[in-house]
Amino acid sequence: MTSNPTIFEKAVSSGTDYDAQIRALARGRATLLDAYKAIVTDDIRAAADVLRPCTTLPAETTVRIARGRPRLARDTKATIARARSCSTPSAGRT
Repeated sequence: MTSNPTIFEKAVSSGTDYDAQIRALARGRATLLDAYKAIVTDDIRAAADVLRPCTTLPAETTVRIARGRPRLARDTKATIARARSCSTPSAGRT
């Protein structure tokens, strides 16, 4: 997930994750800008859905959301493990 145009371009040009959505947008004759906005909006919405549980954590829990590490970019299991390791109980907070 990204809204950064440079990273987004790399993801689209080197993978297949967006192919079906791009084909559907092309069939609908979306402009390049409209297609970009649709894809990025869907990506951000999906990320928000994934992060939504973080908004309902107990007050004694601190969640740190760290920028993804490039070496984990193509390793889903390691990325998930890293995200889970960033969620730790607060020490002495109220």
